[in-house]
Amino acid sequence: VPNDLNVWSEDVVHFQWTGSDYNPRRGCNDAEGGPPDPNNAGAGNQNSRADRSNIISLGFDDQNMPLPLEKSNPLNTMFVKMVNGQPTVDQETEFKLAYLNQNEDLSARNSAGCLTQEELENINNKNERENHPRNCAKLNAAFTPYFDAGPVAMNNKGRWAYFSSRNNNFS
Repeated sequence: VPNDLNVWSEDVVHFQWTGSDYNPRRGCNDAEGGPPDPNNAGAGNQNSRADRSNIISLGFDDQNMPLPLEKSNPLNTMFVKMVNGQPTVDQETEFKLAYLNQNEDLSARNSAGCLTQEELENINNKNERENHPRNCAKLNAAFTPYFDAGPVAMNNKGRWAYFSSRNNNFS
């Protein structure tokens, strides 16, 4: 995976990645969350071994804070589409890369959608909350470690910093 990706305007990048569901457990402050361990029936109450990744815009290169979607504009994100001849933030692509289509995947499995912030806050047990299979903030509803966002046209010039919120969990 390159640290820097140089593309021309209107190039197309196929965003896809994979992880592993078989990582060693590392303790609850290191990569918590994820779907239950398929090799352990009681894993819903334990740390999962699942590896999930996403792509989220950083507000600034030198800060380790995500850029809130509502503050995205065509000048601070690479995901831009043209609407009526005007550059507009491609929120659909930003959301897809951040949340990995978890709500759609849950619906396809005839499950209720992602838990709301309020529903998560009502789960008092931290381990249960972080490992809940519908905690989409932890990417727990991403059924597999593989994600394919498909090809995305690069319609904006500039330099942007991104990170994975799931893999950015420091002990």
